[in-house]
Amino acid sequence: MTLEQVAGHTYQRLRDDRLPGWAVWEWGRLDDFFVVTFGAGAFEKIAKTYAGKHPSLADDEWFRSATVATQGDRAVAQWFIALSRLENRLARVAGGRHTRVIRALEADGMTHDLWTIGLDGRALTWSRCYRRNGQDTTRRYSDPARYPDHLRRIVPDEARHFAIIQVPTQWLVTSLPRAWMVSQSERHVQTWTRVWRRLEQETGIDIDGNLTQHLGRNIVIFDYPPHPLHIPFALTIVFEIDDPQSVRVALDALLSSWGDYLDDRAKRKGTTLVRVQVRKDRDDIWFLMAGIPGPALKVTDRYIVISWSPQALREALAFIEPASTPLATTP
Repeated sequence: MTLEQVAGHTYQRLRDDRLPGWAVWEWGRLDDFFVVTFGAGAFEKIAKTYAGKHPSLADDEWFRSATVATQGDRAVAQWFIALSRLENRLARVAGGRHTRVIRALEADGMTHDLWTIGLDGRALTWSRCYRRNGQDTTRRYSDPARYPDHLRRIVPDEARHFAIIQVPTQWLVTSLPRAWMVSQSERHVQTWTRVWRRLEQETGIDIDGNLTQHLGRNIVIFDYPPHPLHIPFALTIVFEIDDPQSVRVALDALLSSWGDYLDDRAKRKGTTLVRVQVRKDRDDIWFLMAGIPGPALKVTDRYIVISWSPQALREALAFIEPASTPLATTP
């Protein structure tokens, strides 16, 4: 680790000779801002931009327009992905792997992508503006004016912030894992494909179909119960479902098999004292145990509920389960 200076600011650099030259962590203060970067020279570019010596993203015409479209005036967080520039950079080191990831994410033809999270009272807004094949599209995934009443009712009054996000959940749970898979080596992909096929053969369950086909379009997120250490991402996440029996069977099979795999691996490697376990409580709560319990998951009549620990999940379920009656079905 070394101490560096740029544009009148001091920052620290962490480099590991075992890693490629671009794999560099840098961090430091720019007046009231604390900046953390990954990539050789990234901190220097930000510092020079902050000092007015390099062009700023805020001066970009498309970014300014997209910021207005995504209500950037109320933003608490924004992230921008310059996909065309990213492709030019990654193509040199990742080859066709980058292309496979983009296709898995269904992001072909995208060149710009801006996401904005804003605040409207307790509610978090979530908007996106992207350019595909020269055309701009704006999406509002979380709009408090359109929150369904039955989902508002499961949010505890004690939650400081919450959001009801409408997204294509089937895309979310299939495309993101698929993108992760194709980003791996071919050997890794083949291994995971064999494991998944064997799991479905042994259980006799179409896990993908039983799970993804029964997810609704709404996801509820809130910060209750609070974490005793005030960890900011200790959240409760609720997915709508329309067939609890199918979802429960799929998740039970998946989590049970994962637990067996972790137990078997721990025995083979002789790490039975320090290991990750998958457990299930009497009240049908699944959770990870790695020294401390959590995160935890349960399937109710209308939702998949995930929280940061089994006890946190039980506290959240006190608000969710009374409203968790089956949806009416159409003959």
